[in-house]
Amino acid sequence: MSSGTKVYNFVSQPDQFKTVLDAIAKSEGIVFLCGPDLLASSGMPSLSQTSTFCHNTFDSQLPLSKMIVDCSEPNGGPSQLSDDQLAAYNKVMAARRIQARGIPSSPFHQYFHRVFALKRVVKYLTTSFDAVEVLRKRVAEIKRATSRPPAPAAKASRRLCPAVLNSMASDMLPGARLRNRIVAAAKNADLLLIAGISLQSDEIMDLVREIAEQVHRRYGGVVYIGEQPSGGRGSKYHVDFHLQMTPDKCAGHIQSTMNRLEDADTSMESAVGTESEKAGAWCEIINNEIESLFLVEEPELNRPQCFLCNTSLEECLLKCRRCGDWLCYTGPYHTNRTAPCVVLQMFRDEANKPSIEMEIDAFCCMYCWNHSEEGPYPHSVKPAPWVAVQERGRPAPRMIMIIYFLDQFWPQAKHLRNLVAGKWAGRGWSAHVEPVRLENLHEPRNILPNFSWDAKTYNVFVIYITHGISSSKGYQISPTELYPAPQFLEYTLTPVRDIILQANHSLAIFACCGYPFLEPQKVWDLQLWLNRSIFINSIIGCLNEKLSPAFLLSFIGKLTTVSADDRVYSEDAMNSWMSSNIAVSHTDLIYLQRLSPPVMWLFSPFDTRPLGKELPHILTACKCRREEMVTAQGKQTAKVWKVSHNATIGMPLSDVRVKVSCSICRQMWVLPSEHLKGKVYSHAGLYCSVVPYFAT
Repeated sequence: MSSGTKVYNFVSQPDQFKTVLDAIAKSEGIVFLCGPDLLASSGMPSLSQTSTFCHNTFDSQLPLSKMIVDCSEPNGGPSQLSDDQLAAYNKVMAARRIQARGIPSSPFHQYFHRVFALKRVVKYLTTSFDAVEVLRKRVAEIKRATSRPPAPAAKASRRLCPAVLNSMASDMLPGARLRNRIVAAAKNADLLLIAGISLQSDEIMDLVREIAEQVHRRYGGVVYIGEQPSGGRGSKYHVDFHLQMTPDKCAGHIQSTMNRLEDADTSMESAVGTESEKAGAWCEIINNEIESLFLVEEPELNRPQCFLCNTSLEECLLKCRRCGDWLCYTGPYHTNRTAPCVVLQMFRDEANKPSIEMEIDAFCCMYCWNHSEEGPYPHSVKPAPWVAVQERGRPAPRMIMIIYFLDQFWPQAKHLRNLVAGKWAGRGWSAHVEPVRLENLHEPRNILPNFSWDAKTYNVFVIYITHGISSSKGYQISPTELYPAPQFLEYTLTPVRDIILQANHSLAIFACCGYPFLEPQKVWDLQLWLNRSIFINSIIGCLNEKLSPAFLLSFIGKLTTVSADDRVYSEDAMNSWMSSNIAVSHTDLIYLQRLSPPVMWLFSPFDTRPLGKELPHILTACKCRREEMVTAQGKQTAKVWKVSHNATIGMPLSDVRVKVSCSICRQMWVLPSEHLKGKVYSHAGLYCSVVPYFAT
């Protein structure tokens, strides 16, 4: 499930950090994976700390981890040690066990005891051999004790007591019985919590991978707690979150969160919710972190290639003798299976047709051909692909898109990011798509760091996916805060002021409910702000009162590519809107441009919504009885509106004559249009009415 570990710091990312803490506090099935580093705050020396080993003739100072390695089976085990060395090791280990039994319980172990009492612990796995976890029923030591009772006739067992292995015991190896039981138990867990242990060991990392796979199948989460990176081969694919904090301090925050949830809901059961809600909570916070995408322009190939179809087989290419461009005139297959971009001598006069060899040697492309002096171009050239249509010699388009969204709309924001990035990546153009969560905008953050594009070489699209509130006619920036449109724009655009000021053109799109745009005073205030603004050139808003942002995503993606290498004109936006069947059928739009009056684009299919107004239901307008009307063929027909009109592109709405008639009784009405302002616009076979918002 994890596409990369998200690292959160309590100071720099408090909201995201607290969100993960809430999910941990609500989790019911938890698998713990811990290590000896949990005891550092309790005064226990770490395994890397140097200890003094002294007995009789043996006197040495070395880390405890080195002692464990010396006693491991690959190095010969304790049997290869001298009596004095073994006794020195035993004395230090015994003293450590005595110290471990007397240390106070750490905050992390207090948290463990609490969730154990609540029956939320599925398994507790540890590499620590100090036995500080007093609740042993669900605790499994990964590095298990290897103490053996001495043989009756032996003076010494030659075993380190208490001894540990430097690697996993045989019953914890992949496929072993104990390992299988632990992995099977993880199927009932929705959280794997890792603390006080490094994942550098391949053995530990493989165990984490197996458990994480089971947890992720239940749409659960994997959290690593520690100040240092977790390490581990491929850990980013299995660990969802890394909380940069000591385990004890983080455990204190988790317990505080549990107390808060208990106080708010009177019982932790109600706070936890159903099993599907718990799994959905982890899935939500794992996927709702949307990263920015930066697309680099594809470099042009240095080798010869056809500039229309990119064919790079040199034996198929012709070089223009004037400009040096290449075009393909044949293909690698048989002629009936090849469609080259140039067919030579297609329009040559038979009387003056030179040989093919001479034509190839003197080839001139259609851009360099002088029609006034040389006459019509003699070769047939295939039309250029749509994605290749751009002015020759100009740099490739560039775009910046900033998506401001409320947290609940993260799926739509993520889909829009991927859609736009995919369109631009497919064309080889450079773009930067930056999602910004509105709730986190107050946090100190550098939006679009290391930005280095030259001024006037890119367009900026600012997309707002939030709520347009009906009562206050404002836009939400958090569950408890909202601003009117001018203040909302100032609040969101100030952090990217310098980038927008250097743009070739900037456009803001409100992909949300259109309540604020239905209030004339609010639209007037926004138009005045736009006239004075140095940020935005134009604004597009929705007029539908209840609108899902998902309906506008295809329209936005299309608009970014249609107007990629130029300013975003109103005709481009209107054509893109009318080309998107989903967008045009779900909402009308309002278009505001600096120093121009605002206009409305009203979808106007003449069969159902002529002139931007929906036809009344035919059963309420026409009272004829369908059963009494029979056609000449003796069959009844459906009772529907029959519509005729004289509309053409650019015609004033007041001149449009729309006639509607009943398909049964043929009674006809002429719709009044003399009072209407605006004009007719058509694209892709669809009609819309362009109406001034403030009609005089």
